[in-house]
Amino acid sequence: MIKRGKKGIALLLGLMILGSTNLVHAETKQFSFTVKYGQQKSDGCAQKADHEQIAYVTATSFSGNRSKIAVGVRGLGNSADTGCWTFTKQNYKNKMKLGYEYGIYAYPGKNFEAYCEGFGSGVGTVKGRYTP
Repeated sequence: MIKRGKKGIALLLGLMILGSTNLVHAETKQFSFTVKYGQQKSDGCAQKADHEQIAYVTATSFSGNRSKIAVGVRGLGNSADTGCWTFTKQNYKNKMKLGYEYGIYAYPGKNFEAYCEGFGSGVGTVKGRYTP
């Protein structure tokens, strides 16, 4: 009888601990930018789900004769921006970790978007995904 009671208490305690954890699933959005020199665009509003002060940007394709396209993540209305990573035909398969800058905290539940600017000559397209 005592063993059964101890097992029951252990099971109840385990369920309480498991139930008290807060699982966080980051929202990942796709982006697709076609730009020429000096052109800026933004795309794909996503909500930040955690307190990590890093955004992840992964390019999945790069086409056209544009030499460079800089991509970053910025907050909508709260000025929490990351630095940019410049994707090229040679390095577009890299997954980049971009830290939020200027000492402004990127709060969970806030909305963020991917943005870009084109550099070099011609027109280019970069596609990928980001997690704020």
